Amino acid sequence: MAVLKKETICLLAFALLPSGCGGSLVDDSYRGQPIFQLTGRIHDVQLAKRSQDLKAAIFWTQTATSSTHPDGLREQQAEQVQVTFPAQFEVNIFTPPLQAWKPAESPFWLGFLLIYEDTDGSGNYSQPGELRGGADQTAIIYTQENIPAENSLTGAPLPKGFSKVLIPLGCGITFFPGPTDPSNCGMKLGASCRQDRDCGASAKCLKDAGYISFEDGYCVASVPEVPLCFPQDGVPVAIELAAIQAVNPNQEASFQPFWFKSCQSNTDCRQGYECATDVLACMPTTPVFVTIAEGFELPPLCHGL
Repeated sequence: MAVLKKETICLLAFALLPSGCGGSLVDDSYRGQPIFQLTGRIHDVQLAKRSQDLKAAIFWTQTATSSTHPDGLREQQAEQVQVTFPAQFEVNIFTPPLQAWKPAESPFWLGFLLIYEDTDGSGNYSQPGELRGGADQTAIIYTQENIPAENSLTGAPLPKGFSKVLIPLGCGITFFPGPTDPSNCGMKLGASCRQDRDCGASAKCLKDAGYISFEDGYCVASVPEVPLCFPQDGVPVAIELAAIQAVNPNQEASFQPFWFKSCQSNTDCRQGYECATDVLACMPTTPVFVTIAEGFELPPLCHGL
């Protein structure tokens, strides 16, 4: 297991950001408005002085898996950026992925943000030993049309265009029929809170879940604890152990659904939260966290694999 240290990076998108964190890898011409943008920071990484030329880019998988072997990845070099220290990062995407990069039989493209060192001078990621890190909790999905929930790995409908999704995905996990109770089963889903009793019947106050902080608290409810009621303004979201233990320290490790506040757009969510397009739930507005570590690997695409 790799030992991690603290480190920060800045990923510069060409022409749209100041040159203080590094230079453009293509040219300095104005490319217009990006069609998708990622912002974020380094999380749980090694603090090490690095003289090598680190680069970051969006990679699209042709295998529909989270394998980081270069043979199954296609680098979107127009969005390739340099990495410098110290800063947060921003990556702008100006063009959709090529048709040839879409996995066979898949209705969408699947991409990852990876960081590598161009050790052989080829100008791209060409061998496994060059990989230095990446966003190990986030993937990018691109689709040319709206995808219904039954064809989506997230369990929720996917809108046309780019979506930022958390991995591992549920991949086939189904929950319950659509919510029906207009009173939301007496719960104040998505409301701010200080303690459980602020959230109503059977609901709990979620404040921190692993690397995600729920500003001013967030009312959720364990789906198994309200099995006979489906809140009209709720959507079940599968949460892993860190979040489950945050609301129930005695809960066994598992991948279980909690009721979150449902949404269709950011305007449905309170300040500090956004509508997560992969689950159509109000979630904290968080950056993309990037890890740099020896032996870096992405987690399985689907939970339990």
